Amino acid sequence: MVSQLYVPLINPFTLVFGGLQIWWISGTLPARSRRLARPMRESEFRKSLEAIWAKRS
Repeated sequence: MVSQLYVPLINPFTLVFGGLQIWWISGTLPARSRRLARPMRESEFRKSLEAIWAKRS
């Protein structure tokens, strides 16, 4: 007699958990590859400092 027990090879919760991990990791990877902002020109830097000083005054 052969018992006919159903033994799933992959647990459905494992598939869901693995899918969530892949989704989360793929969402964080592009953040590392973002390009840095270009450096400010001296005039732009001066304007931004003046705007900060104007807000503090």
